[in-house]
Amino acid sequence: MADVPNKLNGLNYTEPDEQRRAKVSDLITLPADIAGTNCGNCMFFTPGNGFCRHAAVQLTVTQRMCCKFWKNAKQLNSWE
Repeated sequence: MADVPNKLNGLNYTEPDEQRRAKVSDLITLPADIAGTNCGNCMFFTPGNGFCRHAAVQLTVTQRMCCKFWKNAKQLNSWE
């Protein structure tokens, strides 16, 4: 696994398979002035090693990152 820190305190990936998973999951690094959803408050985040357990992601992430699979037990879904 070759992840490289970026200027917004997230990670960029160099391995083709990791880049593919990051693209499919729309994995981004949030700008410093944006609060709210992030990997750190997502149910798939593993504290300690910063690993995302979501089946489509399976990458090391930081708390400044977020993807389209973000989920939290306290969220409200507009379709329910």
